Amino acid sequence: MSLYFVYEGEESMVYIFGKTAFLTLCISFFPIVILVLFEQYWQQKIQFNRVQLLTEVLKVENEKLHQKSSQQLQLKDENDKVELKLFPSEIICVRSEGNYIEVFYEIDTIMYKKLIRNRLKYVTEVLTTATFFRCHNRFLVNGNYIVKIEGNARNLELSLRGIDFKIPVSRSKANQVSEFIKSL
Repeated sequence: MSLYFVYEGEESMVYIFGKTAFLTLCISFFPIVILVLFEQYWQQKIQFNRVQLLTEVLKVENEKLHQKSSQQLQLKDENDKVELKLFPSEIICVRSEGNYIEVFYEIDTIMYKKLIRNRLKYVTEVLTTATFFRCHNRFLVNGNYIVKIEGNARNLELSLRGIDFKIPVSRSKANQVSEFIKSL
């Protein structure tokens, strides 16, 4: 059995083929676009739900953090004179300059700093909570204030909320930073 197509119209076969191909592409284009847009919407909805869940978890963790830090720390100078009383959650970072430490802290969303004559080793011993990390021989940072980690193969830098300078991470501590962030 053979099937023959005989066309006796005024339009050429090339024109009919072009018209048919154009109509086929137009008809198939719309379902593809609709499916792509639907998939994009669906993925965006899933991501939005995931972000909302993480936000709720962070709110709960922040509430726990403020509940845990109900005891104030007393930061003293070398002569055991109390220079500063703070909750651990208020301390952003501590920078060392020789025998002096500069404590950066936040109270009611206002950033302060205080210079105390003491060594960073003393503050490291006083701040024994798991949220603090000595990332450099001159810096001790609160992990809850880390906003961004930048760097390349040679060095890393931390950006902290409320601090306008970048905090270096020593090469020997670069691997420990990622473990510290995961443990928060």
